[in-house]
Amino acid sequence: MLVMAAENNILVSVCCAVYNQAQFIRQTLDGIVSQKTNFKFEVLVNDDCSTDGTTDIIKEYEEKYSDLIKPIYHSENQYSKGISVNYVNNFNRVKGKYIALCEGDDYWIDEGKLQMQVDFLENNPDYSLTYTDYKTYFQKNGSFRPNNFWRDNFLHPTFRLHLIHTMYLAPCSWLFKTADLPQIPSDAVDGTYGIMLFFLASKKVKYIDKVTCVYRVLGESASHTPTLKKKYDFLRGLIKTQDECMVLYGANLELVTEVHYHMYNRVFKLAVARGDFQFIKLMREFWSKNTCRNTSDRVYYFLSHFSHILHPFFYCAYNIKTSVKQMLGVKD
Repeated sequence: MLVMAAENNILVSVCCAVYNQAQFIRQTLDGIVSQKTNFKFEVLVNDDCSTDGTTDIIKEYEEKYSDLIKPIYHSENQYSKGISVNYVNNFNRVKGKYIALCEGDDYWIDEGKLQMQVDFLENNPDYSLTYTDYKTYFQKNGSFRPNNFWRDNFLHPTFRLHLIHTMYLAPCSWLFKTADLPQIPSDAVDGTYGIMLFFLASKKVKYIDKVTCVYRVLGESASHTPTLKKKYDFLRGLIKTQDECMVLYGANLELVTEVHYHMYNRVFKLAVARGDFQFIKLMREFWSKNTCRNTSDRVYYFLSHFSHILHPFFYCAYNIKTSVKQMLGVKD
């Protein structure tokens, strides 16, 4: 774990990872600098070699809010080298007792967000992380989905539920103790997933029922993409994180099996479309050793024996489905 001492009376470090987000970064930074607090905070911006004018906008805000905004400007893209931007370049320089996250395409809409969350954690020292409700904004058609946390799974998440369902718990709404921040592998496709699994497995987490931020869904991102390779690699990366966390936190065999059932059903058709025959073999061996629970398990187990034959058909079917969804404007 990273253990940082508060410096210069800074209580919160806001970590903002940015890359080619000139269209959105003003809204992001405005939501952060407009926070009304009775404590000092800093804004650690990491610009990962943007080429679209994002850098100039950050420099403008750096000059205007020199006491708040502390950027790093990279001359080479770090993400493409497999370097975790927040961990290596932001988390290692935090000065605050607490860390908040907000990437360069998301934004905060409640100027009392930080104060509210700090007040809770200061008054309840047995808790380590707090998160809030959020709105989803779909950039393609300009529509909002309000109040995303309405099911009990989201209001009262557990390590088991989050591990199985890989729920989105709005990292842009989080505030957590710097001293409790776990180490996450630098090659993790979504470091926030591993962070939340850690907190749910070993710490107390509090949901605050208030919308404080907006999560922006773009047409193309790591977690939302029509590209087969990117989508498949992201899901395989989540499975890798799940397997690592199940070992790290001592998940029992029943939970390990449940996680694999769920994720293998989720990824099977994409694996065939991608032609990942080695992983298909691993899934087939799993279904062979374990009782198929439902029709999907039985069908996928049967089809796994013919994956080489089915590969071109699944590949074409994926591309046709994706094209139709894009023409109809269906959200991925």
